[in-house]
Amino acid sequence: MEEILSSIKRIIAEDNRRESAARSSSAAPTSNDSVLELTEGDSVEDFDRDEAGDDDLLDTANAEALSASLSALATLAEPSAKPKIVRSGETSIEQLLREMLRPMLKEWLNQNLPPLVESMVRKEIQRITRKG
Repeated sequence: MEEILSSIKRIIAEDNRRESAARSSSAAPTSNDSVLELTEGDSVEDFDRDEAGDDDLLDTANAEALSASLSALATLAEPSAKPKIVRSGETSIEQLLREMLRPMLKEWLNQNLPPLVESMVRKEIQRITRKG
């Protein structure tokens, strides 16, 4: 699991380096009319809760954790941004990813582990009985 997460982090870092190199080598546009500024505009807080209704998909704690993780990700996407230090008690992207992967991993293990173990045990028993 740690290897997968470090691999993902390495790939993201490489992509960020490539993008920043591409940005620095390309000429800047002369007019701001053709550039869409994604940091400006309506924020999530401007959304009217009455339009969404009372049937929320996420509870407040999960929504806040998701919002914090996404804002940290947006900060990392900026070329000059430095990663924020996650304090104890806060949710990091890595922790969020672990929480999301845990049920998927559990389901996969429940489906695939018993046949895999059975197959390996059967092969080992056959190997031992051939020697004896």
